Amino acid sequence: MADENEMTLRVFGDSFSDGQVGNLRVVDKKRKSIFHGFQEPPMKRLIDFLSPLSWLFVVIAGSAPLIFILEPSLKEYFVGFVVDTIAYSIFTPLSWKLFQKFYPDTRVYLNGLSDDQVASLSRAERVQLVESFMLYPKRAARHSFFASLIKVLPVQLVIVFYWQHSVSNWTQFALAFASSLTTMTYFYGAMFLEAHFFLSRELARLHEKFDFSDAFRDCRIVGSKRDFEFQEGLALSHILVISMGLQVLTILAHHSEGASAYASKLILVGAMSLMLFGRIWYLGTRFSLGSLDQVISRMTGYRPEENRPTLALSSAYHYAQFFKSFNETTERLRTIEREMSILVFRESDRSRFRALGEISALVAHDLSGPLHVTRYCAQELNEELADHPVYGKYVQMILTNSERANDLILGLRARLRNESSSSLSCHFAEAHHHALNVLKTQFSKTEFDRVQIVLEPEASNLEVGISRVDLIHILDNLYKNSLGNMIVFHVESPELRIRYQDGAILIQDTGTGLSRERFESLTAYQFETPGKIQVGLGLRLTRRLIEVNGGQLQVVEPGSSGQLAGTIMSLKLKTVARAVARAPRMELREEPVYADF
Repeated sequence: MADENEMTLRVFGDSFSDGQVGNLRVVDKKRKSIFHGFQEPPMKRLIDFLSPLSWLFVVIAGSAPLIFILEPSLKEYFVGFVVDTIAYSIFTPLSWKLFQKFYPDTRVYLNGLSDDQVASLSRAERVQLVESFMLYPKRAARHSFFASLIKVLPVQLVIVFYWQHSVSNWTQFALAFASSLTTMTYFYGAMFLEAHFFLSRELARLHEKFDFSDAFRDCRIVGSKRDFEFQEGLALSHILVISMGLQVLTILAHHSEGASAYASKLILVGAMSLMLFGRIWYLGTRFSLGSLDQVISRMTGYRPEENRPTLALSSAYHYAQFFKSFNETTERLRTIEREMSILVFRESDRSRFRALGEISALVAHDLSGPLHVTRYCAQELNEELADHPVYGKYVQMILTNSERANDLILGLRARLRNESSSSLSCHFAEAHHHALNVLKTQFSKTEFDRVQIVLEPEASNLEVGISRVDLIHILDNLYKNSLGNMIVFHVESPELRIRYQDGAILIQDTGTGLSRERFESLTAYQFETPGKIQVGLGLRLTRRLIEVNGGQLQVVEPGSSGQLAGTIMSLKLKTVARAVARAPRMELREEPVYADF
């Protein structure tokens, strides 16, 4: 049970804070009790009835009035004790068998509920279990009270007919029965409250281990709205009324005694009743404040970015109704936050692609003409000044950089349109070529040329089911992440390899690596957690673009697929078919625009 107690401490014990509901502490290293002064060790089964401390109150309050008011001899008291013990050991098992016959839904947990049993329960059975938990305290308290009335009859007969007394048998019976009735009333209230303690902790433990969120959402809050307050008030009021009746009977039965004897007996009866009253009041207050503090601690510790499990329901009607409403409210908040998050990133996607298209169109349109003119002029000058000792190298530099700028323009134009507006597929090698043309302009030539980029034939000959515009954008982002990582961290012998395997395009680098958990955190729909480093939207938008086109992007776990270091991105598209090997068909260059000189 050590694991169970540890679970109980973590789940339910957190709801009790110092200064609000008393000291919450662990009695020993085995965590025998989480409630200071409640039960040491805790109840392990409902059929254990009460905690040891509550049993101690029963023994003291039940024995003291009988000893000091009826004044039996040691032998008489011993005989009564033996008869009561025998009656208890015989009648109690029979009464609880009868209880299970009346309430068959309690059989599954009355003698202890194992985790294997809970794991095998269906959703409907879990709902029934929660509802049965809510009904059990009232059922058990009433059953125990009426069963106790029958159980005490043998000892009552011993007190009346065996114990020596100077009063009539009816008076002797009235005194003994009133004393026992006070204890039984306390037993009724204590069992009702401690059953709520036990079942609320058990619900919290089961919820922590098996997630009862669905059962809590689907169950009905059964019982009476004022049941908890009514049962607690019933026990408290009857303890006072019966104890006052016992005091009156004591005065009437012992009218010949002196004032000091009267006073001692009356004080004893009053002290015992106050002790029982205080214990019931303590248990009820402790349960109420603990339940309230459980909600307060969850509300004060609520974080929108944390998907914490729902709050475990209480077995008491009002608290269960409040906890269920709280769970529904927090679930609505989480739903609203998820919808807001999705809306934010959808709008970010749209604005990002819109801005990309506008900028690319502007650059491609406005720079295309001047760059063609510059390239034409550089070619003409190169023919005349190629061998010039001073100007030849400058002309060659102009020609080289104009060629590079022209490749960038062609790449941008490829991102803006397909060969056909209705085409939903493209040749992978063409998109690969255009993506590299764009990336060449984003890194220094020395660093870019140091990276060995290998496009294996299996991948080069693919015809993929996605538009070329979208595939260029995807490859541009994935390649850029790999190249940037290897260049920034000065990886020795950097390599970017693109291959086709098992229906997926694998993009593998020799960089520092990216874990699957990190990838999910970078690409999932969620708000950024305060205090964390803010990251760009590129990889997240790329994943969304792949998913919109019916594909999937994942990180292959380290150690698999022959990976020794770096990152492998697995790109699966909606349709991937092998095409006939062919050379990539590039964008046709337009004739240069001649300027007027």
